[in-house]
Amino acid sequence: ISTPPGSTAYTLSAGGPILHPLLPVSVLTPICPHTLTLRPLVVPDTSVIEIGIEAREDAPESRADRVYLTVDGQEGGEIGFGDRVRVTRAAQPAYLVRTGERSSIFEGLRNKLHLRGALPARLPRFRVRPRASRGAPRAAALADPAS
Repeated sequence: ISTPPGSTAYTLSAGGPILHPLLPVSVLTPICPHTLTLRPLVVPDTSVIEIGIEAREDAPESRADRVYLTVDGQEGGEIGFGDRVRVTRAAQPAYLVRTGERSSIFEGLRNKLHLRGALPARLPRFRVRPRASRGAPRAAALADPAS
């Protein structure tokens, strides 16, 4: 489970998306899923995320599986079958400090991940303007303001 600032670390390495830091969302990214249909899921940050550990009905009773909960790479603890972990947005925001000069989040990612031209310098801005031709349907078209 990750917030947008954390999406460029553990979540990205597990196959999750890069999220813009201002998005009000969280992302759930499975680590080493055993099926191709288990994909990252982006949810609103107002969601209550609850994770439970359940025993499979066909698992032998003597099976000694252990599940560990680790938060942000820190020392974790073992959780057992039937335990539930609930994750919610904190009532107070966490303020992050950015050091150094950088024009955008994409520039920082490009440098850290050694990408060349794969990410935009900044998000494109679009505005809606009506179509100019007389015979066209009365629908608005997206237009790049630079054009």
